[in-house]
Amino acid sequence: MRFKMLCLVGLVLCCASLRPAIAEDKPDPRESLDTVIPEVMRLLEKQDYEGLLKTIVAPKDFEKITADKPLPEFAKWFGENKAEKLLKVLTAVKGTTPTLSEDKATATFELKEPLEGKRDLKFQKIDKYWYIKN
Repeated sequence: MRFKMLCLVGLVLCCASLRPAIAEDKPDPRESLDTVIPEVMRLLEKQDYEGLLKTIVAPKDFEKITADKPLPEFAKWFGENKAEKLLKVLTAVKGTTPTLSEDKATATFELKEPLEGKRDLKFQKIDKYWYIKN
């Protein structure tokens, strides 16, 4: 009986120690166009504009933006002026297939009709992540 109890405790501890390793192996949603759009929509709906900007703004652009204006201030402006429009555009392109550039570093989602002054939505791949380009 004692042996069974020790085996059970060992199994529980083993499983518990594996859990963080499994979570770390989860791919970043920015690695695929199929997952980046739902992730951006999730952040918009959650109104996590700082997290959103960190996710979708290319690193060099992010540096420029935060050099001119603190992130919380820019995130507030974004939420008040751009978030709703971006969500509408993302909703319109979700599930559609983009046109990829020859080097496969730019993906263009064409809108059926202009929406919020946009005819398309572009994503740019930098290293292994996709960022909104326009």
